[in-house]
Amino acid sequence: MAGAVAGALGGESAVPAAWAKQVAEASRLDLHAPAAELAAVAREVFARDRSRRRAHEAAFDAMASPR
Repeated sequence: MAGAVAGALGGESAVPAAWAKQVAEASRLDLHAPAAELAAVAREVFARDRSRRRAHEAAFDAMASPR
């Protein structure tokens, strides 16, 4: 659990390689593929949120600017 929290907060480099190797071997899970997919989804959500925010700001600027 500590490794998962450390990885979530600090990225892969925050987790000692020996921990990750031991967990991956014991659980027989690929830890990298799901993490990479989650990171890709997070980047996509962030990009869409940023785009919506910028569109909102542009609309507000258009309404608020003097004519």
